[in-house]
Amino acid sequence: MQRWILGTLLAVLLLPLAANVAWAGWEGKFADDSNCVAVNPRIDLDGVMYPHISHYDVSNQSLKYIFYDGGNWNSVLIDPGHSGRVSDLVYDVNGNVHLAYVRDDGLGYGIRASGVWNYGLLVSNLEAGESSTALAVDSMGVPHLAYASNLDGGVMYLTYNGADVVVENLNMAGTNVAIGVDSLGNPAIAFVTLPGRRETYGHLVCFRRVDGEWLSQAVDTGVQVYGAIDMEVDSGGRIHIVYRNWLDSELRHALFDGRNWGLQSVSANAGATGIQRIATDSQGNPHIIYSTAAGESGVLRYANRDSDGASWINEDITTGLDADIVVDPLGRPHAAHGQMAGDRVPEPWPTSTCTVLKYTIRK
Repeated sequence: MQRWILGTLLAVLLLPLAANVAWAGWEGKFADDSNCVAVNPRIDLDGVMYPHISHYDVSNQSLKYIFYDGGNWNSVLIDPGHSGRVSDLVYDVNGNVHLAYVRDDGLGYGIRASGVWNYGLLVSNLEAGESSTALAVDSMGVPHLAYASNLDGGVMYLTYNGADVVVENLNMAGTNVAIGVDSLGNPAIAFVTLPGRRETYGHLVCFRRVDGEWLSQAVDTGVQVYGAIDMEVDSGGRIHIVYRNWLDSELRHALFDGRNWGLQSVSANAGATGIQRIATDSQGNPHIIYSTAAGESGVLRYANRDSDGASWINEDITTGLDADIVVDPLGRPHAAHGQMAGDRVPEPWPTSTCTVLKYTIRK
């Protein structure tokens, strides 16, 4: 166990959108074109459905938090000099913003309460290397974090018990971690296995906390998983995971109903690499955003299930890179994503490697 006092680190409106229109049904605006930004954006909505976004600012070499207040976008750099490209963000029921992020020396956590940020190092790991983290916040506003790095105890789960941060090791090496939590505060963690402890690379596993114990299951054992995955626990407690079968360039969705895993192909031609993120609406229906490729040639797509739930409908959103998705109480998906800067960012930044941040909504 590691001790840490959390307190130290701790109206339905349609956003007015610029005339910068994406493809059919989607409208977007530039949220941050101050410089080269928009690496690994994560988005959530507040009580009036205004977006809050974290993303990496390449120009400032720092994580950045931005939010829309109804008239303007506001931004602040988070933990400058330490924060990295990987983050996760949640706006909780109390109006606080939680942020988990990978630092150069371990795992960072921050909380914005009453408009003020407190952030810092949560887990020291001077040889973090390629690490990932994920964040969920339960109905009481308590944060639940997962951290995957080159640690002896494997993937790590962290939460707050009211006085201290409690740390548990899952004793399995992994990467590209994802986390969700149900209405009772029970966490579920998914990740892609790494070699070691009788595991090989590229297997999708899920750990669920049941009656105080961790239960692990292999998910979709017939595929090789590559790249980031994402998870959501819906309002009914079902677990959704989106991932990519890189051998067949296929995007897949796994659903755990409390007893069994149901597996579906979302798109058979998603490409071998790219991002994929998932959100669920108030009815527990999954909404997925993904890119057809990594790099500047990628096209962002949106997928949801048809009315009978048997098949998936895929549609193009726009050209873009990294992206994240959230669904508002009206069932509308909102996305934060990168787009090639073009002439919006002046030299010396080469436009071939420079992106700006866009916010897009499906109306």
